[in-house]
Amino acid sequence: MNKKGEMSNKTLAVLVILAIVISVGSTMMVLDKIKIATTGAATGVAKVNVTGVVAISLPVNTVDFGSIFQGYSDNTTDNNPAPLKVQNDGGVNVNVSIARDGSSAALFSGTGGGDNTASFQFKIDQTTETGSFNYTESTTTWTNVPGTTALDSVIAMLDYQDSTDSAEVDLLINVPSDETPGAKNETLVFTAEQS
Repeated sequence: MNKKGEMSNKTLAVLVILAIVISVGSTMMVLDKIKIATTGAATGVAKVNVTGVVAISLPVNTVDFGSIFQGYSDNTTDNNPAPLKVQNDGGVNVNVSIARDGSSAALFSGTGGGDNTASFQFKIDQTTETGSFNYTESTTTWTNVPGTTALDSVIAMLDYQDSTDSAEVDLLINVPSDETPGAKNETLVFTAEQS
């Protein structure tokens, strides 16, 4: 039995539930009116321009044929002496060109010597890093070393990845029979451009 002026538990529970409903409803109406976003997405853009690095080196940069008689020939295909080696040290595939340095004279001056003659030839070959360049587009047969005007893309699409980034440059000499005795040398210039 209830004493006069006392509320029953049931009435009290109803009033508490009613207070909660009114409180939650009022909060939702206020949030709806002020349009507070509780979730959302924002976007940002990051930009960068990556420049490809073109760089080559010649880990083997000298071929010494030693002493050879007039009228004789030799080449580097037997690795005696070792051929030149071109290596791509950059970050992009490159095409490599070859020319004689304008400050050096042609290797031989005897009959049949001079620029762009059969007295001094080159060809490109694989190293132990096979597949380093486009073999069919490269100069892989004996070709006369040009004068100071470059012969373009003698090594086509030389790869930049460390495991496949090198090529051999075999050299062949045909000493003219009337070549004057003495030390002979010619400087070759290798130039690379992105392929």
